[in-house]
Amino acid sequence: MTGSMFQLFSPEAQNFCGVAAGVVGVIGLFVWSAGIRLARPVTAVAFGVATAGVASWGLPQVTSLAPVSAAIIGFVVGVLFGAVTFRFLQAFFVAGMLALIVGGVYYRTNIYPQRMNAYSKPAEVASATLPAKEMLIKTERLQASPDAAKNGKLDAAVVADAARTAAENAKRVAQHEWDSLGQAQRQRLAVLAALAVIAGIMIGLFFPKGTTWVATAATGTLVISGAALVLLQIYGTQYLNVVPTQPAVVLGILGGVTLIGMILQRTVFWPGAKNSKPRPEPRPVPGTLPGEPAAA
Repeated sequence: MTGSMFQLFSPEAQNFCGVAAGVVGVIGLFVWSAGIRLARPVTAVAFGVATAGVASWGLPQVTSLAPVSAAIIGFVVGVLFGAVTFRFLQAFFVAGMLALIVGGVYYRTNIYPQRMNAYSKPAEVASATLPAKEMLIKTERLQASPDAAKNGKLDAAVVADAARTAAENAKRVAQHEWDSLGQAQRQRLAVLAALAVIAGIMIGLFFPKGTTWVATAATGTLVISGAALVLLQIYGTQYLNVVPTQPAVVLGILGGVTLIGMILQRTVFWPGAKNSKPRPEPRPVPGTLPGEPAAA
């Protein structure tokens, strides 16, 4: 039997993950609906928090600053850095995402069909996809620690072993896929990825507002979808069979939700939308129109 990794967690741990997924989903909802206004401050605060954590650990080791003082300094520096370099950070983020999308589309439409057509027997197809199946978490791992499963407690060793196995399998599958590509296919992927990176950087730098508009709606959609999937795996496993898995259907749904978020941002949260109403024309001063008597 194969199931979700969350089945290895105790009910308390599952509820904690559910609450965390709910919070992340709410954040994604704000990014999806109002990201055009929230992107810069959220990025600045995120950099501030990250820099504060690094500074609170590193500065006290080389200076006489207390951890709290170092964290405050790191937070201020991080916020300023994130706010000032937001356009560049956004450009590189879009470049990376665009490279992944272009590479994935090329692989799915050009390389994957050729690989599947190369196998004439179902057994050969199964053997070709076997490493990916090994990434799934086996619920039978709970038998390795029956006391923890009986008492409903989280066995950290079992979870860590499962996560380590999944990470190793993912790395092995990715390396296997890359090694199995021909030289020409590798070159095409590298060229397409490089062109996508260049295009993403140029788009992000020269069209920052539009980039923020599209990127936040798309990112919010992915965050909401991921949070909803985690919640289903914890609280609604009986509904997982209705979740679409066909790439075309999934991309269509994600694209539609992204478009709705873009429309919502454009009509409700667009910067300057409230001040875009035409101002009434000033009334002419009496006596300034031709043929009109001057005011007394």
